Amino acid sequence: MGLWAVGALCWVACGREELDFEDTARTIVVAPRMTTVPPVPPVVPVPPTLTLTPLPFTPPPVTRPPTTTPPPPPLAITARQYRITFTCTSGCSGAYAHFMTVDSIDSTGEFVGHGRGVSDASIQWTMSGHLSSQLRFDLVYTGANAGHSAASHGSATPDANGRLTGTTFDTAGQNFTYVLQPEGP
Repeated sequence: MGLWAVGALCWVACGREELDFEDTARTIVVAPRMTTVPPVPPVVPVPPTLTLTPLPFTPPPVTRPPTTTPPPPPLAITARQYRITFTCTSGCSGAYAHFMTVDSIDSTGEFVGHGRGVSDASIQWTMSGHLSSQLRFDLVYTGANAGHSAASHGSATPDANGRLTGTTFDTAGQNFTYVLQPEGP
């Protein structure tokens, strides 16, 4: 604040009409009209204009996989008798019908069984296999043609008529397609 302002304040406070003081060799005369100084308003703290209110937070639900394994779908093969027909596609000719019996199948899809020719009961074999996303089984002949074997694989999902289909390759170099369907009730 300049020296003349201090003098003016002092003039009002002292009640004088004129006040002489020196400010770098100047004389300032204060007019007698000034009688009071307007009051200075008190400093009032300004409240914040923005108020943040936290909202309740609910986290999204967490989706976790089930803690137990769902049961497997019903098996396309169960312990029972089937009819399987092998139709030669290479190295031979004709269709060969057999009865196939699944003796047991466990919860992992492993199964064992046996079979025989429909028209020739001397053609007999044992079987072991696995049912998962595909049907795989091996036959080993025990009657006529003993020691002869065949490996099969195909669909594990029955068609609209309840049949399973696939291919078979045997140790004699013959290739077949097969159709497997339940026999009887």
